[in-house]
Amino acid sequence: MIRLTIEDVEYVFDETLGVDLSRAVGSGVNAWYIGNPNIGPFEVGGAVYSVSSGAAVNFDQINFAPHAHGTHTETFGHIDENQLLIEELSLPLFMPCKLICPSLETIDGDQILTEKVLNRCDYKGVKALVIRLNPNKEYPGNYDHTNWPYLSESATKRLVEAGVEHLVLDVPSIDKEKDQGALLSHRAFWKGLESPRTSATITEFAQIPADLPTGNYLLQLQVAPILSDATPSRPILFKTL
Repeated sequence: MIRLTIEDVEYVFDETLGVDLSRAVGSGVNAWYIGNPNIGPFEVGGAVYSVSSGAAVNFDQINFAPHAHGTHTETFGHIDENQLLIEELSLPLFMPCKLICPSLETIDGDQILTEKVLNRCDYKGVKALVIRLNPNKEYPGNYDHTNWPYLSESATKRLVEAGVEHLVLDVPSIDKEKDQGALLSHRAFWKGLESPRTSATITEFAQIPADLPTGNYLLQLQVAPILSDATPSRPILFKTL
């Protein structure tokens, strides 16, 4: 058991019982119409660097897009010309968070987390929020042309007003798949009410078990050290006792 204090509140949790919400690069998950990542042994001058080909070691080369090929965390740099890097952020080791699994409204064929629905959820009082939007028990692998569930702009603004700084979702994007580049919820989340929220993050493409109880957790958000506006990540939930 670990006992720690965050902002004068004490939390107790079992560090061996973390629930990994990540979907790995190369696991078959993809979006944005670019297919699967290319993962294979490095080849040069006719030599193939894999043990099965006679090399001393396996030496893979990976070509992938963080936004398309698995769980990733992104910064304000995703929508800003200065491209704020993940490496420039200072993420807490643990963050108090809540997991919610709201019902969605169907509007013109879209499944949307609206402000009306959000107002019925218990999400206030935490800086990190995990939202399960997938209406089914299982997750698809390929998300091309699936019109996944998303957050309305007004719902996202409510999260900002409530002080949510780190958002974890189980869809490829917080916004509608085909929105002609409007990115209304991305912009609402990072632009805030007055000035850009450069320390806030959005984590997308997570997987959240359907039987995972809603409620209070601690979130550990592990991110890969890649110099980009987005990077593969591993959000892990620990149930507080």
